[in-house]
Amino acid sequence: MTDERPLGLDGLEWRPEGVCVYTGDALALIGAVEEVLAGFARDWPAEHQSAPPLLPAGLLERYGYLTEFPHLVTLQASLDPAAREEDGRVLAPTGNALTPAACYHVYPRAADADLRAPRLFRVGGLCFRHESGCRPLARQRVFTMREIVCLGAPADVSAFLERARAAADRLLGGLGLRHEWQVATDPFFSAASPARLAQRIVPSKWEARAEGVAVCSLNHHRSFFAERHRVRAGGGPAASACLAFGVERVAYALVRRHGPDRARWERAAARLPAAG
Repeated sequence: MTDERPLGLDGLEWRPEGVCVYTGDALALIGAVEEVLAGFARDWPAEHQSAPPLLPAGLLERYGYLTEFPHLVTLQASLDPAAREEDGRVLAPTGNALTPAACYHVYPRAADADLRAPRLFRVGGLCFRHESGCRPLARQRVFTMREIVCLGAPADVSAFLERARAAADRLLGGLGLRHEWQVATDPFFSAASPARLAQRIVPSKWEARAEGVAVCSLNHHRSFFAERHRVRAGGGPAASACLAFGVERVAYALVRRHGPDRARWERAAARLPAAG
């Protein structure tokens, strides 16, 4: 469970809409974590791309997100200048949603490909989820995700997962974070969900937990995304997997581990462990 004690970090301003404003030490901490994760990502021979804040709501529907996680979805709307109600303006849907996971922008780029070698991407940006029980840095409705994504033959993706876990261990250890990996089921599935049971039988998600929060996760999608975009590899449907870090979650764990004293977590965040 997330520690309920105040973080005591200067420059951390919590807003009731479930987001933070960073100044001073808090802004420096977020920047330090970003630099460490950027260095980590550069050690992978990956294509670099951004994750825009908007994507088509139809893409989320194709991925089943609107069915499994409707309470987390944030849709974009605009004001309809031609319509008014007694109580005010009328919202007009745009057909777009705010990005809930950075890697969702990767898979459409590989549509209809027949991969002869694994394809790696590094991607990151702001993500949006209408979370409940929000807490500064530990759980926010707007947060930053940095990911390494692999698309390829199943054996190549399995090898990526092994390498990614070892690399994450080195990075978190280099930051002085004591962590443990746990098999995870998505907490948003109902207790009776077949998907949740399947994850327990054949694990597809592992979380590295430090200081009471999941600072990163390994996600084995198998052929789920590849089949939806007709991506093939090795004579059959491709597989995919990703290693995802939550910038704010890593910052939270650093403060919990090293304290709010800037000099202490700056020394930890200045280390540059290699991905290997």
